[in-house]
Amino acid sequence: QPVASSLHHQVPAPIVEVEKELKYIEDVEVFEEINRLNATVQEQAKHQVELEKALMEANLSAQRFQIELEETQEQARKFELELHTVGEAIMTLEATNKELLQDRS
Repeated sequence: QPVASSLHHQVPAPIVEVEKELKYIEDVEVFEEINRLNATVQEQAKHQVELEKALMEANLSAQRFQIELEETQEQARKFELELHTVGEAIMTLEATNKELLQDRS
């Protein structure tokens, strides 16, 4: 019986080699998958940086546009005041012209 039990626990050398080879192949596949995932993560990180950069540029453009809009609105207010002043001056001139014409007659 001791002979039988010792034979039972011994694994033939070719099977041990095949198991080692399978383990090696499995380890290589896992390693390759890890590398693929790392590459994907790096690519996504690169895209995220590009998106963040684009977002910052868009925000800067929006801020510049906002400043330009405010400046344009301020110029429009000034123009409106000037137009109002010119309108008042025209009305004053018309009134003066009317008075002069009445004084003539």
